[in-house]
Amino acid sequence: MRQRRKARRRRKILSKIGTVAVTFMAEVIILFLLCAEVLEAAPLSQAVGSSLKSAREEIQNQDFEEQIKKYKEEVERQKRKQLVEQASKKISEDLENAESIINKLTTTAFEEGYSEMRGEAVLDIYFSGVELEKYPELQKELSKYKEVKEALANYDAVVAGAMEKLEGMEEITDDMDMSQVVGFTADELYQILLNAKSENGILLVPSEKARDIADGIIEEIEDSPINEIFAIGVMALETGHFDSNACEKLNNFGGLTYKGELMSFDSDKEGVKAAVKCIYKNMLKNGCTAAEINKTYCETDTWAEKVLSVMRVYSSTRIVYGE
Repeated sequence: MRQRRKARRRRKILSKIGTVAVTFMAEVIILFLLCAEVLEAAPLSQAVGSSLKSAREEIQNQDFEEQIKKYKEEVERQKRKQLVEQASKKISEDLENAESIINKLTTTAFEEGYSEMRGEAVLDIYFSGVELEKYPELQKELSKYKEVKEALANYDAVVAGAMEKLEGMEEITDDMDMSQVVGFTADELYQILLNAKSENGILLVPSEKARDIADGIIEEIEDSPINEIFAIGVMALETGHFDSNACEKLNNFGGLTYKGELMSFDSDKEGVKAAVKCIYKNMLKNGCTAAEINKTYCETDTWAEKVLSVMRVYSSTRIVYGE
């Protein structure tokens, strides 16, 4: 009996030991498996972490690049704005000067003002990289400025042509052929009239009449060919340099009469054309030199010298231009 109880107690102890051993072994195996999973998962975890870090950096870089882009755009906008403001100010100043100078084309002060405009930098420099179509008002001002510059450039050409022809004229003497046209343009003759001065430096021709006188002479000599300076000399002598009552009130530039009365004309230009036609038809029909004309046109023998003297005044006109 006692032995059987010992045997049963032994079996229980062995059973418990077996259960504990199995449990321990199972826990060891589970622990081993868990360690293996952890070891295998480590590289994956690192990769995921690296990707997340790269993604964050990329996002940050993109934000930074976007900020840089916006900053550059803003800098460019500010530069452009400043550029436009500078250009606008420059245009305004130059336009004010230019308009003043253009107005002086018919005044004695022109010679003083013209040199101020010459040598000005072309405004295109101020507009490098600026899209002008975005600034219509500025574009209008620039267009106006360029028109002024072109007008001044044209003025240079006109004056150069006038001076060249004046200097190329034959000497004004008793035997000069007054039927020979020099070939002035209306603009060139206009500048000569506008700048002709007396010995005292006083302008001889009223500026408001100079344009019509020039146009009238050039238009009429196509049909009535005479020397342009001779035409000016005769009319200037007749009207006291275009300042007589007949000239002022009747637009009569040649003392022309009909039935003993001074004739009246609708405009200065029409009066000038009539005077040129009369000079051609009535003065040059018996000779082409001042001396020959004097014999048939005037009772006194001093007329020829007086006309030649006036012609010399106008032919000696000098216009300051260029540099």
